[in-house]
Amino acid sequence: MRHVLRVWWLRLARNAGVLWGTSIFATVAAVLCAQFDLLDLQAAERGAYDDGVTTLTEWSEDPQPSDDIVIVAIDDLTLQAIADNEGYARNFGSYPYSRNVWARIFEHLDREGAKAIVFDAVMDEANTDPSGDIAIGETIASIDTPVFLGFNVSQSASTKAPAKVEHPENRLPTAKVGSKSASATDAPAPAEADGGEETFEDSEETFEDSEETFEDEETSEDGEETFDDGEETFEDGGETFDDASPTKPGASPAANGEAVARALAFPVEVEGEIEIPSLADEAGRMRYPIPPIPQIVEPMSGFGLVVTEEDDDGKMRRTRFAYQDGINTYVTLSVAVVADLWGAKNVKIAPGELTIGDRKIPINPTGDVEIDYGGALQERFRAISLIHVLDDWLAVQQATEKGDPAAADTKLEAGLFKDKVVVIAGFALGTADVKSTPFEAQTPGVVKQAAEIQNLLDGRYIVEAPFWASVLVTFAIAVFSVALVLIFQNVLLEVAYPLLLFYGFFVVTGWFLVHDELHILSAMPSYAAAFCGTVAAIYNHWFASQERERLKEVFAGRIKDELLQEMVERKSVPKLDGEVREVSVLLTDINDFSSLAARFEASPEKLARLLRNYLTTVTDIVLENGGHVVKYVGDTVECVFGAPLDQPDHALRAARTAIMIRDAADEIDLGVSAEERPRFHTRTGISTVRTFVGNFGSEQVPEYTVLGGPMLKAQAIMRANERLKTRILVGPDTLQHAHDHINTREVAQLEVVPGEPSLPLYELEGMKK
Repeated sequence: MRHVLRVWWLRLARNAGVLWGTSIFATVAAVLCAQFDLLDLQAAERGAYDDGVTTLTEWSEDPQPSDDIVIVAIDDLTLQAIADNEGYARNFGSYPYSRNVWARIFEHLDREGAKAIVFDAVMDEANTDPSGDIAIGETIASIDTPVFLGFNVSQSASTKAPAKVEHPENRLPTAKVGSKSASATDAPAPAEADGGEETFEDSEETFEDSEETFEDEETSEDGEETFDDGEETFEDGGETFDDASPTKPGASPAANGEAVARALAFPVEVEGEIEIPSLADEAGRMRYPIPPIPQIVEPMSGFGLVVTEEDDDGKMRRTRFAYQDGINTYVTLSVAVVADLWGAKNVKIAPGELTIGDRKIPINPTGDVEIDYGGALQERFRAISLIHVLDDWLAVQQATEKGDPAAADTKLEAGLFKDKVVVIAGFALGTADVKSTPFEAQTPGVVKQAAEIQNLLDGRYIVEAPFWASVLVTFAIAVFSVALVLIFQNVLLEVAYPLLLFYGFFVVTGWFLVHDELHILSAMPSYAAAFCGTVAAIYNHWFASQERERLKEVFAGRIKDELLQEMVERKSVPKLDGEVREVSVLLTDINDFSSLAARFEASPEKLARLLRNYLTTVTDIVLENGGHVVKYVGDTVECVFGAPLDQPDHALRAARTAIMIRDAADEIDLGVSAEERPRFHTRTGISTVRTFVGNFGSEQVPEYTVLGGPMLKAQAIMRANERLKTRILVGPDTLQHAHDHINTREVAQLEVVPGEPSLPLYELEGMKK
């Protein structure tokens, strides 16, 4: 394992230029693609974001229904049930219904203890039945639960620029219970409305519009509400109101343009480099708010902007908190709702932080955020059909007429709406604005409003990691990609790496998205990593064709594969033409091999098998210790330590190899029966010299070896074993290099090379502990 790690490190060190150069280039290129949307990077980023947030949400845990929000849905069941109910149909008409129905729903939700009512729609056109507009205004004014409504913008000629508001409040001062301003002294003077006289008496109600009159006289046995003709009067506590009466809340429109602007605008403070986005369209034409119907301007608790905030692919992922038309500033519907619930007088938007009252919520430095949907609409928010709420209202009305409201035969569980933010929205085809989110290709647009309110109440959206952090991640992934491919140099890995990268990085970034609400850019690192992996693979193949194959020709089977790889990665490729190096030469053979050969003269195949097994065992030991097998001469194995790979401990390696060969002699599988097995021992000689090494073979048959005398010297030392009755002999140079690790004894002074002075020879007995 140590050799493997060493090779990996050497590969990285040798290819440092490729590693850093490719990584830096890929990172810069990916950043440019992100900044200028090259190579369709933005679309890839959106796709990676969607995959991460949806898949990891499903993997981590099942989406949990909200404890704060309930949706009342205008669904297909509601449309069909109202059409089939004669009383409902006659009273409320066909969709879009008379606004009387919303008055009933608001009353019931208030009675059930709802925290807030959010009407995810706009009311900017008068109803054909003026009594409905009057009724909804009166109801909003009379209930304790705050009601919030959306408003839209337009650049049409009929939509005029609003009045400039110096002190926006997002509502008009009104006597409504629960509003932030309880004074009615500043309310604008009402204008006359066309409508009949309204009186509330007990729970009887009659309607008069022009010539047609209705009187709530009886309820059918099947629970359907029926209405008979009669005179329309309303009496509440004995007091009768005329529609034009200025003391009648909600009955008269606020005609003052400044008052409408004051009700729609919101006090927003910005800090740093944050800019409130404009309501101008793509052509630069400014869009202005479309005023709501006059009857609801005064009693409404707040208004919020409902604008399409879609990415280029039509999906809703991001939101801003406020917009401006060059005159006033308006907050989104969700901000208006939560600000009122928290009693906030203003909103402050700063780089990285949204402040509503005394609550601070992390946002992007640019002032926007990514919506944390937390799952599909039906998984996150409980939706109740409007018809069920309407039926429960009717049941309570009937029980109240009988003097026992507690006996009402309601169908919905008790406390369903208590302390909940109730959002009323269209679900049925033709009532809903169908939108797309990361979780659903088609879903009612109310999912955006509900998710935003939930995010604000929880105090957290999904925020984008600082761009510099994503750049660092990109660079780190680029470096990792180059290093991985360079280290393993595996064709299968090079092919599979892009897929492994996508899923591995996908899981990591998806985890941060779902659990930490942190969006780390995914496409930019993926682009950089794919480029780096490709470049590294190309470089690997080029280098292999230039270096590895040439070395394998020379050293295949003569040096251990790991050492050959290490030699390549060190860039210590030997000079095959020759160089001077200090090496240790080891020669070993079988003592008295000629007698052994004579014994098997009648069975040469057995001798060949015996010799092959012996040489294989010896070669394995040499390679294991990092030696280079030069050649075989009969039973003699010639090998070198310290070349072609630099090995400062070459003498110690040679000594260890000799001991292992000696100890393994009796264990060698000679390939013959026990009766035929010869008794023999090896003899080994080691000489350490500084000499010339290189390729002294031919172009056809290369042979990397030691030139000249050193090989003859080692051979003479090896043969001296027979005369001295020893197994392993080493010269003084070998002992000098390895004396701290080996046990020896001097046995003789011997003239190893004819004509040269005698040398002391030492028997190698073993390794020191």
